[in-house]
Amino acid sequence: MGFTISEIAVALGARAFGATDLTVTGAAEPGEAGPDHIALAMDPKYADGLSGGAARAAIVWDGADWEALGLEAALVVPRPRYAMSGLTRLLDPGPEIEPGIHPTAVVHPEAEIGEGAAIGPLVVIGRAARIGPRARFASHVSIGPEAVIGADALLLEGARIAHRVTIGDRFIAHPGSSVGADGFAFVTPDKSSVERARANLGDQGEIDEDQKWTRIHSLGTVEIGDDVELGVNSAVDRGTIRATTVGTGTKIDNLVMIGHNVTVGEHCLFCSQVGIAGSAQIGPGWFWPARSGSMTTSSWAMTWSRAGAPRSSPTRLRAVSCWALRR
Repeated sequence: MGFTISEIAVALGARAFGATDLTVTGAAEPGEAGPDHIALAMDPKYADGLSGGAARAAIVWDGADWEALGLEAALVVPRPRYAMSGLTRLLDPGPEIEPGIHPTAVVHPEAEIGEGAAIGPLVVIGRAARIGPRARFASHVSIGPEAVIGADALLLEGARIAHRVTIGDRFIAHPGSSVGADGFAFVTPDKSSVERARANLGDQGEIDEDQKWTRIHSLGTVEIGDDVELGVNSAVDRGTIRATTVGTGTKIDNLVMIGHNVTVGEHCLFCSQVGIAGSAQIGPGWFWPARSGSMTTSSWAMTWSRAGAPRSSPTRLRAVSCWALRR
């Protein structure tokens, strides 16, 4: 599907110049762009690349002499990186999932499927589950009994949503992600060395080798807000008694672990290999780079890679790398 330069300008809130009726079907870097691409030359450093490609139209920096660059049409956007969000959304057709319910899908007769949903091959949807309108489930997705998923959800191959989980609108789950598995909770008949070490910041006392671990079952669930995204092979575990919660607008990268009973605020970012300990409370707006972790934090703050935030962290904290602290 193609879009005219004028249509793209409207979608991005951009200024358009030249042949605005020109149609493009994709985007490319300047040196790799063909005649049907819109080249992304949003900074003067990309100007030379235009001569190596065949683009007739480009998004250029403010003040660029687009005609001297050999272009027939150009767009200028207020904020180039933000424009990338709108442009990629416009040009991305998304995964190909046939409308309706695939004949190999197993949908419980008591489940509710919203209008316009697309349920792919070998999907399983449990009893009394409620799926919102226009949801799209790729192959091998599993939805547990009494789970609720809002409108316009996109669940990709092998995503798992467990029983009684509640998820808002426009949720995206990437392949292999899991919401609502049991939390990692075990206890011993008497206080274990692990508990003593935690209480005394390292002193575990005498070790009782006869202690055996007993499972604490997870009776709670998971509640996720709107516009949340969960990356490949990431997990959000269900609470022990109350729900684990993830706030609206939070984005979770691949290989992230959100433990049981955790409360995550709105509009947080979690990069790959972040681990959030059970019962942690993460305030809104936190940014967690790769391999960082936390117990409890306040709001609108960030850590560095491989950093650990303390048990209770203030608003606007910046936690540095653990490697830097060691040295």
